[in-house]
Amino acid sequence: MAHVFIVSKITFKYHLEYQFAGTGAGDVSTDFIFDAKIKLNTQDEKRSVGMITDVSRIKKGDKILFFVTGISKFFGIFEAESEFFLDPNDNDNYLVNELGKILTYRI
Repeated sequence: MAHVFIVSKITFKYHLEYQFAGTGAGDVSTDFIFDAKIKLNTQDEKRSVGMITDVSRIKKGDKILFFVTGISKFFGIFEAESEFFLDPNDNDNYLVNELGKILTYRI
């Protein structure tokens, strides 16, 4: 199966250099996944659950392509080497300063 990640020129550089793919909603806490007492508004919950659903479909060996915005081109074909994982949405998120955004759901 093949999966497409839409990235910017800036984030694409880091995806290649550090060999990962990811997505996230930087302004939405992921703590609701671990604590049922935490409530999100419906739109944020749907968006987060949708991202989890999308990235959890990627299995080891699946193909990944990147679509780079700004230049409107596809790059890849890369192969997933692991299952997806969650990196909590906080200031310790991997490469947050370099990327200028939080990629909570990664592979």
